Amino acid sequence: MKQFDWGCNSTGNGATQYTCRCGNVDWLGSIANCIYSESADVEERNHALKHVGTRCYTKSKKVYDYSVLDFVQFYENATDFLQYPNSTRDIEEQVMHPLDVNQTDFKFYSDSFQNVMDHVNKTQWFGWGLNFYWVLVIVISFVYNYHKVLLRFIPSKQWNRIKGSVVQSTLFKNHDYNTIYYLADLIPIMLPSTIEFAAISVFWILVIIFSIVGYNMMLPNAYLGSSKFFYLLDFISYRTCIMSFSLLPSMYLMGIRNTPLSYVVSWSRRTFISFHKTIAMAMSLLAFIHSCVWTAYTVKEGDYDMWAVDAYWKWGIVSMVLLGLILLTSLKWFRRVMYDFFLILHHVFSIVFIVAIYYHVNTLGWLGWCYSIIAIYSWDKLLRIFKISISGKLIKKSKIEYFDESIIKLSIPKEGMKFNFMPGQYTFLYFLKPYPLLNGWQSHPFSLYMDPLKPNCMTAIIKVKKGITKKIYEHVLRQSMKVSNDQLEIPLVMEGVYGNSISLSARLNPIHDYVLVASGIGITSIYPYVLELLNQKRSSQTRIRLFWVVRDLNELLWFQNELKFLYENYCDTNQPDPIFRIELIVTRNLNLENLGLSGKEKNTPTPNSSSLTSVRDCVHETDQEERKMLDDQELPLEEKVLDNHSSKFTSFKNNSCFKISMLPIGSRPCLNKLIRINKIKNTTHFIVCGPCKFSDSIRSMVNLYRLELDCNYDIEYHEESFEW
Repeated sequence: MKQFDWGCNSTGNGATQYTCRCGNVDWLGSIANCIYSESADVEERNHALKHVGTRCYTKSKKVYDYSVLDFVQFYENATDFLQYPNSTRDIEEQVMHPLDVNQTDFKFYSDSFQNVMDHVNKTQWFGWGLNFYWVLVIVISFVYNYHKVLLRFIPSKQWNRIKGSVVQSTLFKNHDYNTIYYLADLIPIMLPSTIEFAAISVFWILVIIFSIVGYNMMLPNAYLGSSKFFYLLDFISYRTCIMSFSLLPSMYLMGIRNTPLSYVVSWSRRTFISFHKTIAMAMSLLAFIHSCVWTAYTVKEGDYDMWAVDAYWKWGIVSMVLLGLILLTSLKWFRRVMYDFFLILHHVFSIVFIVAIYYHVNTLGWLGWCYSIIAIYSWDKLLRIFKISISGKLIKKSKIEYFDESIIKLSIPKEGMKFNFMPGQYTFLYFLKPYPLLNGWQSHPFSLYMDPLKPNCMTAIIKVKKGITKKIYEHVLRQSMKVSNDQLEIPLVMEGVYGNSISLSARLNPIHDYVLVASGIGITSIYPYVLELLNQKRSSQTRIRLFWVVRDLNELLWFQNELKFLYENYCDTNQPDPIFRIELIVTRNLNLENLGLSGKEKNTPTPNSSSLTSVRDCVHETDQEERKMLDDQELPLEEKVLDNHSSKFTSFKNNSCFKISMLPIGSRPCLNKLIRINKIKNTTHFIVCGPCKFSDSIRSMVNLYRLELDCNYDIEYHEESFEW
């Protein structure tokens, strides 16, 4: 109908033209009659009438607000005055009456519209296809998790090869997928594993293919004209926009903390975030192309100013600006430098982004995608609140011990906790001091375990670095000047329990062997596994070996109660080859007299310094066999073990169950020999927690061991890591 002269001096679709036409009762009656005569479906008809009313409302800047009933009246009024359109007179002269439908013109418009709708429907299926791809990845991962049941016909030897060369292997030889590398010495990146790289690569290939195929154009087109250039721009804009929208649910499902996918797959948090970032980058790229193409279209056509006044256009600009800010503030270098602001900005920007895209499309359709991400985001927040509620008292007063400038030990009351903490799980803590308004936004993951001397508390260890941990340490120091050490405390909020629902704890088998390797503070994640394993009724033929690599003997100060508990309750010193064995490897052979607070004078009192006496008199050299086992191949070892001197470690004895090996400064333990000393005579599980480089090295050596042995015993590897 727009090609006829309705007294508006234009056949365009701008705000001025719509304001003019929407005030013309003859045009309104003609439009209503066209809709009624060409559709018998009441729902479809009302949808079309409502759409015209919305266009009049938005284009006229809220001057005309017509309901469906108003259009029914326009239609009934027009039926008495309808005339068949004259293709010459009604174009050259102003139309003063309602016009009937020209079926020839209508068919041309209908075919043109159907061509556009076919493209839109095809694009929507492409969008669904990208989501179904991730469903396929999840199904494959689920089958892999239960391969012992679902794929039992594949022998263990083959599974070891698959794990060692594909599932847990590094992307490039001599590179690691937890360790941070720097692109152009500036941008920190983490390489994916081989299997992650394969999944990500296939996804990007699908995104590219779905973006460039299936452009079936009908020229001329009543809506898009006869220009192939504008036609292609319009179709590319549709394709990239709809595909970008369709990725929103997958992106949010991978990124939220309480993703329901964790009940299906046993991915680490790092894997979820890796896929979340991949989908986010694809979604952002498609949205960026959509914005650029649509902007170029309107500029080239000369009606940018007309489109720019529309609310959906303005909200589209807001969405793209927010998307750019989210991506920028999510870069690893930004998170490492300003993690506090990253958390705040990521939450705020994400919420405003959802609002912006809703108003961007609320008059166009595709609101289902918006509702889905609102539901996903709300699910996560509600579940967080629920997990806080089952953690007992809202604000817990946690007792604090601090050990020099590097370690803080929290004792969190168990009162009111309504969950059982299992190995492989962790909690998030919100610290309300020293800056409640700033720190209250932050939650950090911590492994919890039971201190044998504090059965009514759960214990968490904090490694003091930068950011919130440094602020907590400074707060503790200020408190220590006002109160005694046994009165040090910090208020915090605990958020439930997290971790894979298909956790390793469900597969801790009393007839399997276990090698548990921790470095530094990683012992807090490994310790619950050790207790769980030792509390099982185990076969005398199985073995549990715990290796703990520490920088210096200061590490023993904050973990001595736990070590003593293991030694006194589970070490069988009468056996030459006991079921359970602990080996500590100290990588810095410092003079024990110099142990103390770094950066302080030697005569400065050290927190819990009374424990130093117990360490100072408790070492002597070990046997030659242990020296060979931990040889660094570069520097000789100087190994020592705890002896029987009177101290808090008086129950430790030089025996087959417990040893300490001390390395000279500058050397490191040979992790390769540490792995290989464990002879594979049974299904063996390696459980590891430590810094990225440490875990990467252990994983690589386990993979090599798998491939070299090529045995019929399962060799499993499990890693606790919060790096992303």
